[in-house]
Amino acid sequence: MEHDDVKDNVVMIVSIAGALRKGKSFLLGFFLKYLKAEMSDDWLNEDDTIEGFEWRNGTDAVTHGIQIWSKPFIVETESEGKVAILLMDTQGVFDCKSTKQDCANIFTLSGLISSVQYGCVFYLALLAEYGFC
Repeated sequence: MEHDDVKDNVVMIVSIAGALRKGKSFLLGFFLKYLKAEMSDDWLNEDDTIEGFEWRNGTDAVTHGIQIWSKPFIVETESEGKVAILLMDTQGVFDCKSTKQDCANIFTLSGLISSVQYGCVFYLALLAEYGFC
């Protein structure tokens, strides 16, 4: 948060948490491509590849822990002025190797760190109160 582009701006963290091997890193790759193209209309072409956050086909986990893209994206908004956007990837949960506590920790940290929409707070509160069944 001490990065020169971040420290004097509103910070928005986009995070994805969810089940193992469901495309979280792949989706963040699209977000990354869009932000790198400065949100232009022609940001995606048919022959483009999705790079950035590591992803691959298969059943083995790719992301371990929580990873935040090292470069903030500065975007001008009508309501907040300059906003620094950071992308955050999390390891998949609900697999046979993760404990219930691991899953709860990933979801909770992701929710607490990210810029949470109001509707999502209800589910985070349920998770915090009851955990996983």
